[in-house]
This record gives sequence, structure tokens and C-alpha cells, in this order.
Amino acid sequence: MPHGLHVQAHGWEEMVWGIPPDRLGRATKAIQSAVETDASLVIFGTGASKRDGVFEAQCIVNLMWERFSRLKEFQAFDDYNIDSLRQIMEEISVVETRSTNTDTEIQFGFERCLSLGIDRVILTSSPGHIGRCAQAASKIRHRDQRFKHLRISSEESDVNFFQYRNGYLVEAGVEETAIFEPSHRGDDPSRDIPADLQPNRLFPQIFRVADKARCLQKIDEVFKRHGV
Repeated sequence: MPHGLHVQAHGWEEMVWGIPPDRLGRATKAIQSAVETDASLVIFGTGASKRDGVFEAQCIVNLMWERFSRLKEFQAFDDYNIDSLRQIMEEISVVETRSTNTDTEIQFGFERCLSLGIDRVILTSSPGHIGRCAQAASKIRHRDQRFKHLRISSEESDVNFFQYRNGYLVEAGVEETAIFEPSHRGDDPSRDIPADLQPNRLFPQIFRVADKARCLQKIDEVFKRHGV
């Protein structure tokens, strides 16, 4: 299950296709995983964004077909017959455009697998996103008992998110993805503060703030006052 990517993301083609000769993107990693595991289905999502009226999932698949003959540019496909790979992918690839975010993308993917009797799911995404995919999958499986028997694993691609920094487009390191666990350690003074003030509950709310830039500036000022 290769995850979708907003069509206006910086470095979209690199993240989706990859950077030859040794860095696979979301689509090319999905091809590799599919043939190595003898997959019966590859679900490309989502419908969260469009380019020229085409949903992002279809944009990813279109790019895959356009460049399929160039797979040999990647060392990972040295030993494969590209025509055979294309035939396999044509038979098992489907496009899912109902979903609008990571959670619904996984939800609809699970439902499709359940309807076809598939019990193993491999999530495929960029290094900085795969952790959130795994969390979402676990949350959905625990919430919906229909999926409790699914075996879920993940495969990260080799190309991460890009950002403009000092006028240059650069790839962010996976270590720049932040994960906030509920405070639980005995030596963590925040462990016993109210639940709604815990970092894992407080900081994700930034995504619901309209003026994110100003909000982040205020947070940065607080950190600086505390010598961070």
C-alpha cells in the first residue's frame, strides 16, 4: 500500500519515483516490495489533492507507467525483466481516490483487503511519514475489530520530504520528524501534569491553528525565554 503524496509537495517526483541509481521512491519501493512478496494487490492512494483535475493517486500511477521502462536505472531492478514486472503491476495495481488523509487511506485500504481475503498489508511511504502510517494503522486495527487479524508491516522508501531552506531546496533528514509519546518515565517531571497539557496532546494542535506561522513564532519565543 504505497501512500499518496500531495501533488504540490516540494520534490514530488523524487519522492514518488526516487533518485537513481540507489534511492527508491514510494512507487518504485512499492514495485520492489510487490514482486519480492508476490503481492496480489497494490493500492495507490489518495484523493487528497489534484493536478489538472487528476487525483494524486492517479498522478502517481501515471508517473509510474510513464517511467516504467526506466526502472533499470535503479540497481534494485538489475536482475528483473522489466516487461514481466510491468505485466505483474498492471494486473495487481488499483487506484483509490476516496480517501483524503493518511487515516482514511489506510481505512479504505484495509476494507479492500478484507473484501478480497488478504491478511497481510505492507505500508510504503517516505522515511519521515512511515511512522505516522504505522501509528494510524495500529489505531484503526484496534478501533475496528474487523481488521484485528491483519498482519501489518512497513517499508520505507529512500527519499524523504523536501523543504526550502535559505533559498535552496534540501531533503529533510528522518531525524527531523518529531514523535511525542505520552509522558511515562519515572524520571520525567511532565509525567503527572494534566493529560491535556501533555506534549503528545498539546503540540499536535498546531495543525488546527489558522495562523500557524505566528503561533510557531510565539512558541519559539517561549522556548528561547527558557533557554532552549
